[in-house]
Amino acid sequence: ILSALFCMVLLLGYYSESLVISQRLDGRAVYYIALCSYSMYLMHPLAIHAARMVVSVSNSSNPHIYWPIAMIFILFSSFVFYILVERISILLRDYLVPRNPSTD
Repeated sequence: ILSALFCMVLLLGYYSESLVISQRLDGRAVYYIALCSYSMYLMHPLAIHAARMVVSVSNSSNPHIYWPIAMIFILFSSFVFYILVERISILLRDYLVPRNPSTD
């Protein structure tokens, strides 16, 4: 439900000229969100599992501590995965298989 709501807000902001988000959501922002999304897709299960383990080991009585820890773990692990694996793979692909300028 939250994901669908977020997508609706992004689409509304993209197609509405009067909203502040439409001024911020340019091609570069969409490009970087798209780049990071695959890393997040791959890393979020591991990050969620790690966050659950940290919360269970800490014996915290506050149940609200899980979500911030999970979000930090997801963002950090996705960033590290992108830098160490995905970006290098993209650079290697571009080096080994150069793009044909006539097809762009």
